[in-house]
Amino acid sequence: MPRHLSDIISGLAFLLFAGAFWWAGKDLTGISRVFPVGLEAFLALGGAALVFNGLRLARQAASCEKERIAWNRVVLITLASVVYVLIIPLIGFYVTSVVFLFVLAMLLAEKGKGTRGLLHALAFSAGLVGIIWLVFLKILQVPTPQGICF
Repeated sequence: MPRHLSDIISGLAFLLFAGAFWWAGKDLTGISRVFPVGLEAFLALGGAALVFNGLRLARQAASCEKERIAWNRVVLITLASVVYVLIIPLIGFYVTSVVFLFVLAMLLAEKGKGTRGLLHALAFSAGLVGIIWLVFLKILQVPTPQGICF
């Protein structure tokens, strides 16, 4: 399937999920509504971005060659995701997430795999997990899976 079609279909699915979450939580009030609204907004914005990206790529598709699927990356990302889910209860969410995001950033990097690329990947993964820690534990006070390393 061409990438522009998969982006459009995925984006529409995200928008559908955002609508389903909105419909399911429309009766919630007060503080219990904060997390669902954030999730709905995140899904809707991501879905809209995917749809717009798919439409942009569709315009460019006529002038481009057929895109080749990098099956080695697909297999590596799938395996990394399975290992990630399995070791979260053992090691802990935050440490495992930093390592997982770092590995994915390095796998998906088109260029810049030198020292600078390593530092960017580490800063990205640590920064994103730091934001998740701040939002879930400090603001929403929602616990995350704990393991050996908090």
